[in-house]
Amino acid sequence: SDDAILREYDVSMTGEGASLTNEQIYDEMKDRVFESAGAFVELTKGVNEDGEYDDSSKSKVYNPPQKVPDSGLTAGEVVELVLLALRNNDVPSLDRGVEIFFGYSSPESQIVEQIETEMLTPSEYRNFLSMSEDNMALFTHQAAVIDKADFSPDRLKGYFTARLLMNADGSSSVDDVSVNFILSTTGTNDDDCWLIDSMLIRPSKLRRRRRR
Repeated sequence: SDDAILREYDVSMTGEGASLTNEQIYDEMKDRVFESAGAFVELTKGVNEDGEYDDSSKSKVYNPPQKVPDSGLTAGEVVELVLLALRNNDVPSLDRGVEIFFGYSSPESQIVEQIETEMLTPSEYRNFLSMSEDNMALFTHQAAVIDKADFSPDRLKGYFTARLLMNADGSSSVDDVSVNFILSTTGTNDDDCWLIDSMLIRPSKLRRRRRR
């Protein structure tokens, strides 16, 4: 149902209090540990000293991943890959980006539940996202950077905040969109993959309220 999809994206069509802010999500993540400084720098590479995105590779041709999911990727790399796939959603075929997102969705996610119970298709999910300007940013952003990365003490859960840059030149602006990711992995074996439990877009009305 649409309600389950709305829960996955934390989108409320009626009440202001139904959407989570970054602060509410991270307030519930007490006892989490930050990623090491070196790894966090690696995750946020591309951001210059002014906080803007240095997208020197933007002109490169996008090549969709051949292996989905890929156990060789870190949690941060999964976030980056999925956002890049959604930005190039119809390459090389219609809704391939959404298919990749589906491929990185964990068995605990609402997405997989909808696929199994309602036979949710990539085109149906894309159509749902197209109903909201905030959600459409997944397809129309110019670049993405990871602003925050936390992990659980056992290193089996990852909590990321990504920022979708909307300006044509990839610079920061008030129109940037924040996306919260929760990922999990079953272990540290070579064939264990990081998968997405939840992907939540912060509604623009909350971003505007914070800037006041």
